Amino acid sequence: DLLWYIKDHQLNFEMTESTSVTKVPRNKDNVSVPIYTNMEDIVDVATKQNFVPVLDDFGAFIGIITRKDIFNYMVKQMNNGKPTLTQERDKTASV
Repeated sequence: DLLWYIKDHQLNFEMTESTSVTKVPRNKDNVSVPIYTNMEDIVDVATKQNFVPVLDDFGAFIGIITRKDIFNYMVKQMNNGKPTLTQERDKTASV
């Protein structure tokens, strides 16, 4: 949204410094989750958006969970914590 705003308003670098982010209209409000949210609910949110913003107990943004993060977590769970073939290959390649 921010990059489209800069392009549409033909802002240069100096102009962007004085522009408040709150002035930038958002195309979509992404659903966020509190830090204690279980994985099932996180997956449910991630099916509707590309990433899931995470908030602390005070409602402050503390991070993002991507679909890739979720996928990697699920693969690890399916393998009972054992590394995948790709992880093993990457480990031996770096030696």
